[in-house]
Order: sequence, then C-alpha cells, then structure tokens
Amino acid sequence: MENNTHTVFNAAQLKMLNMMAMLKTKEEIDGLQQVVSDYLAKLLHGEIDRLWEEGELSEEKVESLELSMSAHTIISNNYDWSEH
Repeated sequence: MENNTHTVFNAAQLKMLNMMAMLKTKEEIDGLQQVVSDYLAKLLHGEIDRLWEEGELSEEKVESLELSMSAHTIISNNYDWSEH
C-alpha cells in the first residue's frame, strides 16, 4: 500500500530548511541550533516577564509549575517507553 501523504511546510519552516541547506559541517549546524535556541529562550523570557508584569504569573504559580514538572519527570523517567 502506497502512502500518499505530503508534508506542507509553513514560511518559517521553509526559511529554516533553506538556511540549513547552506550548512556543510557539524559545527555550522550546531552554531545554527545554538542561535535558534538562544532566540527561542529570549522569546520565552519576554513572555514570562509579560505574564509576571500582568499578574498572570506569581511565585505561587511558579512553585506549582515546578512541582508539576518534577512529577512529570518522575513519571516519565519511570515509564517504560519500549512497551509502547
């Protein structure tokens, strides 16, 4: 049976693919990955600052998120992914 599904890329994905096509070495790829990671971290920090300033994020909510993330990590680490 033939799989006729097609992936449709958005404009951002196409730009990234075009940039990645120019990279020739692992170091260049790692460099681009670092730049993208830094950019996304900057966006995230900006959003966190906005939420904090608007009162949507508080110390209490951060602590609650930390507990949720800890529980998620414990569950994920104890889950046998090979069975699924």
